[in-house]
Amino acid sequence: MHWFDRVESRTSEQSPYELRYFRAYEGESGDIHHDSYPVMPLAEDDPNLAWPLHGLDMYLEKGDVFMAQQFAKDVSDAYEQPFPHPLELPSLNPEPEYYFGYGVGPNNMPSLEEDENSQAFGQRLLPDILLYHTT
Repeated sequence: MHWFDRVESRTSEQSPYELRYFRAYEGESGDIHHDSYPVMPLAEDDPNLAWPLHGLDMYLEKGDVFMAQQFAKDVSDAYEQPFPHPLELPSLNPEPEYYFGYGVGPNNMPSLEEDENSQAFGQRLLPDILLYHTT
């Protein structure tokens, strides 16, 4: 689950509110893992001051989590907030997930490549064809 919201700031006295990005994941055992990142400071709890909120929500409604995260990263950079690059967000799923893709192994023979989940969305996006090894 991904969402953006205006909340009280815990770190800044100059900006008592901030727009934050939230993520939550419920594991198979029912454990809930969550985190959040600041997007921009807000002087007051006024929805009009959180100008990127409509665009961020639009990306989430379309199911484009990466673009929502990238837009949040771009906004946070403008406000000097510590929002990580979307591909550097830690996975909320503590269990590794494996994805397989076809490629060429070290001896230029076809091989099945295995990769654990990425830091971004819990899966690493493998290209259609993996590059072959050259010696």
